[in-house]
Formats: sequence, structure tokens, C-alpha cells
Amino acid sequence: MASHTDPFNQKAFNNLFLPWVQVINQNECGVILHVPKRDQNYHVKQFLEATPFLSTSISTFSQIQLITIDLGALALDDQLDVETYIDSKLLKNKRPVLLILDADILLLEKPNLLSYFDRQYHEINATILYFFSRNILYDKYVSSLNQYTTLFQNTIILPYFESEEACYFLTRREKQFCTLTKTVKAKILKNCGGCLWLIKEALRYYCKTKNEKELFTHQEMIIKLQILLNEMEHEEREILHQISIKDFHFISLQQPYLTFLKQTNTVLQKNNKYYISIPLIEEMIRENGEMNNRLSIGKNNSIQLNKVPIDLAFSKGERKLMHVFIEHPNMVIAREKTAEILWGSNSGEIYTDWALDQAIWRLRKKCMSLKLGRKIIQTVKNKGFIYKKT
Repeated sequence: MASHTDPFNQKAFNNLFLPWVQVINQNECGVILHVPKRDQNYHVKQFLEATPFLSTSISTFSQIQLITIDLGALALDDQLDVETYIDSKLLKNKRPVLLILDADILLLEKPNLLSYFDRQYHEINATILYFFSRNILYDKYVSSLNQYTTLFQNTIILPYFESEEACYFLTRREKQFCTLTKTVKAKILKNCGGCLWLIKEALRYYCKTKNEKELFTHQEMIIKLQILLNEMEHEEREILHQISIKDFHFISLQQPYLTFLKQTNTVLQKNNKYYISIPLIEEMIRENGEMNNRLSIGKNNSIQLNKVPIDLAFSKGERKLMHVFIEHPNMVIAREKTAEILWGSNSGEIYTDWALDQAIWRLRKKCMSLKLGRKIIQTVKNKGFIYKKT
């Protein structure tokens, strides 16, 4: 008979579920991040079925009721729908613990439901666990979510699994599919890292075909890798691209994304070097080629690199000049006009050819540090400067 921990070892099981139990025991709420939709039902189902574990770990187990609310699968369009659904499930004299699956829907499609869930914590003492695939703690989300107290009490990040845990998972799954040779098993663990979704796909394909040659290049695997990359934030993919070409110079605006990639075990750090923990992802990034870095003017008139604000990378005068460059790509900006933009209408008093050339040289260096290329700002002899849009 299978253990309630299968297909995880005890360490992996505890690492996965004990943080959920802790939130429930504290009568608080929490968000579980980095849980793709395809994994949410699987993990929650295992959690709900682990009755011996729950009864001994949750101090008030007999007094609570665990209720799953799958926002992607259920027809819950407004607060009345949710209230009706909860009432139909809740037993008398039980404190509800709401497990909100596919919570990313709350960010764009059903933000009105966030207010309702927030009130349930205060009004009926409900514990709420939200399952998000993305990181809602990035600044671009926090500004619109900080009014909801239930989202920021406890944060739980579900990382990719350690090598020992991944090996145990594969060994247990072998019994359901077929026995692997040591060579094939080692290849799967090495190339798929701690991503159980990729491990299972490789196992399934090999057991169906016994084709070791196309173990990681068959169509289903490629599709899964593309899905993994598409689910990431653009800024996260940019960092992975940098790491794939051994460029470890990250600007301050990238730090929150790099930190999250490390917390999820997507990126590993050793000394001052970084590594992508899943070789198949790194290989796909390389095959996709060098990602184009694009400058634009975003909200609040900010300069953005691939939609990430980078105003702090430039001085006040440089920001004004970059605005003109971006708004007038491939157009020569006269030297006198460039000096006026950099230093104001009185630039004639301090403007020299040498000073202007030095200012452009410094700006060009900053653009190079942002991986925009050395030729993005070009000098047109005796005329001015031109911004070459990529």
C-alpha cells in the first residue's frame, strides 16, 4: 500500500506541506508562489488525502473544514457565486480553510473577488491559502494589491526539487511506467533538474518508445519547455538569457527577479557565478538565440528596457537625451541640440566639443552596461548623434 507521502520522500513531503499547516495553525492566510496551474490540483489533492498527516499536524483538525475553490474550473463570476458555493460545502460549526486554486485569475479577470476573500478572513475567521503561478510580490503587482491584507501575511515559495528528492520521485514513478536503465535514469535527472513535470514527461516518452536518442527533443518535451518559459515574467527570461551567455552583471532593477529565481531553485549561485538548474531550459534559451533588448517610454514617462523602468541608470540630463533619442530613432540630433538637452538652454556657456564627446561616451558606456550594444548611439561626423533602434 502506498504511503501518504508518495511520490515524495518524507523530507520533500514535509518541505512542501508543513508551511501550509503552519499558516492554518496560526489562523492566518498565505500565498503559495511558483505553483503552475497543472501542479496545483495535484498538490492540493495529495494534501487533502494525507489524513494521518493532517490530523496530527493541524492542532484544530477536527474543528476545520478544507474547501477547494478552483477559480479556473468553477463558474464563479461574482461574490454571490462564491458565497453560495462555500455555503453549499461548509459544515455546521466548522471553521473554513479556503484553498484558492488558479489565483492568478484574481489579478486580471476577477479582482472583485479579492475583496470578498479578504472579508472572509475578518468576518468568519477563515484561513485562506492562495495558489499563484507568478510572483505577486514584484513591485508591479504589489502597488495594486497592497490593500488586501490576506495576500501579505505569509509567503510560501515552492521551489524546484533538490536532486535527492527528484531521484526519489523518478524511482517511485518508474514502478507505474517501466524500469529505466541506470544510464537513462541519470540522463533524465541531469537534464530535467528538479522539475518533476519534465522528469515525468521524459519517463513517459521513454517507456512508450524506448527511444533514448530523442528523449529530450521530442515534440511533447519541446512544448512543455516552451510553456515553462512562457509562464515566466519577461524580466526573468532576460536574466536566464544573461546567465546562459555567462553575463553575470545585473542592474539593481533586476535584483528582485534574480532573487526570486534563486528562491525557486531555477538559478543556482556558486561564489560569483550563476547557473540555470535545468539544463533543458538553458539549451532552449540558447537555441532561441539572443534576446533583443528594446528601449521604450513607459508609464509616468519612464525609460524602460524590455518594459522594466531604468531611469535610475541615467543622470537627469541623460534621461532627457535618451527620451529624445527613443522618440526620434534613426534621426540625427545636432550637436548643439544635444548639448542643450543635456545641460539646458545655457549650454553655450559650458559647451565644448570635448565635453560633449565625453558626455556621449559616458552615455554610450551606460548603454553598453545595459546590454544595448556599443553602436546604439552613433556619431555622425560634424553633424551630431543618432540613435539606432534595434
